[in-house]
Amino acid sequence: MHGKLPPLVPGVADYRNVHPQPGSHQGLDRVSISGRGRPWQTGLSDRFGAHSVPASRVRSTTTHQPCAAGAPRPAAPCDCQRCCASPTVRAPHSEQRARVVLAQSSMCERDWGVVRLVADHRYLATRQIEGFFFHDHASALTAARVCRRVLRRLADQRVLQPLERRIGGIRAGSASYVWHVGPIGQRLLGGHRRRAHEPSQLFLGHSLAVADAHLGLVQADRATALALERVDLEPDCWRAYTGLGGSREVLKPDLYVITLDPADPDYELRWFIEIDLGTENLARLMGKCRRYQEAARSEGEGFPMVVWAMTNDPAAERLREAVGRDDSLDARLFVATTQASLTKVIGAGGSHD
Repeated sequence: MHGKLPPLVPGVADYRNVHPQPGSHQGLDRVSISGRGRPWQTGLSDRFGAHSVPASRVRSTTTHQPCAAGAPRPAAPCDCQRCCASPTVRAPHSEQRARVVLAQSSMCERDWGVVRLVADHRYLATRQIEGFFFHDHASALTAARVCRRVLRRLADQRVLQPLERRIGGIRAGSASYVWHVGPIGQRLLGGHRRRAHEPSQLFLGHSLAVADAHLGLVQADRATALALERVDLEPDCWRAYTGLGGSREVLKPDLYVITLDPADPDYELRWFIEIDLGTENLARLMGKCRRYQEAARSEGEGFPMVVWAMTNDPAAERLREAVGRDDSLDARLFVATTQASLTKVIGAGGSHD
C-alpha cells in the first residue's frame, strides 16, 4: 500500500549530519533535524544606538488625578490605569533590543539548530537535545557536559527557558529540565512574543513522546538501520483531503516521514505516524483509522502507510485485531506496533518480522 514514487525533492535533508550548512536559510531541512523549512528573521541591525534607557528606571508612585479623555500622555509614568501602561515593571525596549543583539552575536550554527528544533517541537528534554545535536563528542560524558553548558548559556540569555516541572525529579539535576523557547528566542526566530504557560502533564508527555520517536528515527539513520529522507512535525505534517459530500477534512498525524525503500533505494516509502500513550479508547482510534481510509480512497495510489506506535504489545495487538475485523478498512494500510519497535518496523518497510 505504499505506492512507490520517485524521490520527492532532490537534495532534501541529510539526517546523517546534524550541523547546519553555513549561509543556509532553509530551516531545519538544512540543519538536518526536523525537515521544516522556516528561516529565522531577526530584522535587527548590527549597529545598536549608544543612548539607552537605564534598566533602573521604574514607574513613579506619585499619585495624581486620572488624565482626561484625549489628553496627552504625561511625561513621566503614572499610576493611572486609564491612560498609562500596565503597572508591571519591564525592561525598556532599548534594553530588550540590546539583549536580542547580544544573543544573536554569540550564537553559533548549532545554537540556531537547537533553538529552531525546540520551537518546532515546542518542548524538548535535555537528553533529547543532547541526542539530536551533541552525539559526535569523544564520550557520552563529554557530550553531556557540553550540552548542559550550551543550554545554560542560552538560558542565561533567555533564548531558551526550562519549565518548572522536571522529568525524573530534582535529584536528576539539569538532565531533568524540559526546555521551551524564551522571549529572546522568540524575537530571534521572528515570531511574536507569546506568554509561556505550564503545559498539562498529558500534553507534555505526548509532546516528548513524539520527540522521542523523531530522535529514534534520526539515531537509526545514523546507524544505517534505515535511510531517513525527511521528517515533518505538526502542523507541517497535516494533510487536507476531500471527505464525503465534498467537505474539506484535515488529517493530523504526529509525524510525516519519508524513508528509502530497503528493497529498492530508488523509491521512497512514506509514513504517517501516530503516537498513542493509552489515553484514547479503542473506538476513538478506530475513528481515526476510518478517516485515514477515507483520505486514502480520495487520493488513490501513493498514500502513506499509517503506523500506530502504542505503549505496549497488548495495546498494539488489540488495535490490529480491531482493524482486521472492520470490513470498511484495508488492513494493509495500517501497522500497529510499540513505540520501542517503531524504528525497526519502519526500517523493515512496514514488516513486523
